Amino acid sequence: MQSTVYSRSGMLGHLVSDSDRLELSLLPRELFKMSGDKRGLQILCRRGKLWITQASDEKDHVLEAGERFVVSRPGVVLVQSIGEGLMQVASPGMSTC
Repeated sequence: MQSTVYSRSGMLGHLVSDSDRLELSLLPRELFKMSGDKRGLQILCRRGKLWITQASDEKDHVLEAGERFVVSRPGVVLVQSIGEGLMQVASPGMSTC
């Protein structure tokens, strides 16, 4: 899984993981960007609030702790923390426990 992490001042770097699941702590307003076909990928809000938008989806999604979102469209997916947040990203079919 490869994704890009942005802060308010710009790109922080690329996140590369060989795992099917990862957790990422986000500072207020930090942005996590994924591109490509991520359909089925699960995003779970572990702490705080997350704002999610995906390509070709007119609706934005806000997750609170314990809520999950499943990517349903190919293209860019943006996740931004509203305040400090902890998110987990898991491959399709993986448990997000």
